[in-house]
Amino acid sequence: GECEPVFPYPRVGGPAAGCCVLEDGQYEVTLFTSCCNADRGIYYYTTYGNHQITAVDMHRENLDETALVRYTPVETEQIRMQN
Repeated sequence: GECEPVFPYPRVGGPAAGCCVLEDGQYEVTLFTSCCNADRGIYYYTTYGNHQITAVDMHRENLDETALVRYTPVETEQIRMQN
């Protein structure tokens, strides 16, 4: 399926926060995990408060536009009814 290559590893106990060291020696904590399917133009992400995968289809935007398009991250999990 589409999601298998996106986040192939099981998230037992939720994702672990990552960080990187900045030039001044301080740490910057990551806010989300993401990847992009360049063939389909879909950007996928999860946040540490929302373990569900959220997708943004970049082809639904005007790709010739010069203005930056911004989305507020979905930071809380949504309930998906199955019946």
